[in-house]
Amino acid sequence: MENPEREVPPHVAEHYASLTVDELITSVLAHYERLWPRIRTLVATHAAQGGAGAGLVLEGSALWPSASPDWTSRTRPPCG
Repeated sequence: MENPEREVPPHVAEHYASLTVDELITSVLAHYERLWPRIRTLVATHAAQGGAGAGLVLEGSALWPSASPDWTSRTRPPCG
């Protein structure tokens, strides 16, 4: 398990190699859920500033619309 830019630490590779597919999915979904408080804070801070300055671009697999229906139901997509 190598990364062209850096090697994955052996204990990390061993940890993930020891998990079943279901355990891996559960782990990543729990990680995504832990990210949502930070994501909400970023969006709220940007909104409180009136959107002044540079836009806010968030990218990542943790940004599932169903993960935060309270936010997505009040937010228009940029093209919409």
